[in-house]
Amino acid sequence: MRTIHNMKVLLISILYIFLMSIASLSMGETITATSHGNWNDRETWDIRIPTVNDDVFICGQMIIVNSEQYCRSIWITADTISDTKLSVVDGDLHIKHHLTVEVDNQNKHTDVEIKGRACINVGGYVVFERSIKNNQKARMQLHITEYGQMNVQDDFEFSYGAAHKKENNQEIWLEGHAQLNVQGSLTFEQIKHGRDAELLITDNALLTVDGHMFIAHFVGERVKVQLRDQSIVNVRGSLAFYHGYFMTNDFSYIDMFDGSALCVAGDFEIYPRGSKTIMYIRLHQSSAFHIRGRLIVHKAGWDNLKIQLNDYSSVSIGGLGLKENTLASLKAFNVTGGRCNISIVGKKLVATPRHKSAALMQ
Repeated sequence: MRTIHNMKVLLISILYIFLMSIASLSMGETITATSHGNWNDRETWDIRIPTVNDDVFICGQMIIVNSEQYCRSIWITADTISDTKLSVVDGDLHIKHHLTVEVDNQNKHTDVEIKGRACINVGGYVVFERSIKNNQKARMQLHITEYGQMNVQDDFEFSYGAAHKKENNQEIWLEGHAQLNVQGSLTFEQIKHGRDAELLITDNALLTVDGHMFIAHFVGERVKVQLRDQSIVNVRGSLAFYHGYFMTNDFSYIDMFDGSALCVAGDFEIYPRGSKTIMYIRLHQSSAFHIRGRLIVHKAGWDNLKIQLNDYSSVSIGGLGLKENTLASLKAFNVTGGRCNISIVGKKLVATPRHKSAALMQ
């Protein structure tokens, strides 16, 4: 009888431990990376390998994902001693809620890399925030390459603080058939003094934004958007570009090369703070800029916008949102190469490199 009783006690104990383990997994815990290594390696983490309901914290470690993995959320932050990096290579990482990357007054790099037909799926929002002061040398970068892909079901925000002048300034870098798909809105902004902030999309890469896209620089150098090698940006909402720094000869750029295209289903709005801030849109080598909605320049007027076309490039605009005479707005257009095309609904524009400008035909 004693033996049967002991076995019952043992079975109840085992069942209790099993049920507690299931409850712990279902509730989730905060799992911290304690060493460089593979996500699927127990030695990489303080408690256990993260599961679908766990919050993951990574600081000063380099974590590799090369299989299918799950978690509730990820918080990545800079370290004072070692670089921090999440690298998804030939694997899939499913994040149930959100991905947050923060860099604050540190000198080490903090990067997220997606490479080799790998994918990060985020069920919520994504935030990259760098609030460094005094031009520190730390980099914060999202790099997607070699058919890598990131899918975000909510908003995507990349707020870029100061950087050292010697730092590589490709803050968001899509290349090699990479894709970044955002179902919400996308914000790319420079918020402190330092090196130019750059969104680089090259080599057949694709950026798709189902909501609105907002690009801004409030202080410091410039914001640059570059499309190269037949890359595409497709914004299904509106695109807004904000100049927040009152400075003589303060520029921002959208540069397109090699058959690349920027397509906006809504309006394209430009908000210059002062009369000396200039927004350049430069098209080269059969590139295209298509706005289904209106082109609107707020405040200071059309001297703040320069659209340059070269080598078979084209611009199409659904309309002009301005109170002034339409003819005045044509100062924005400058044609420097052969056989370019400018089309505005309700107006006929003839672009001729001989006159180096666009002419309005009533």
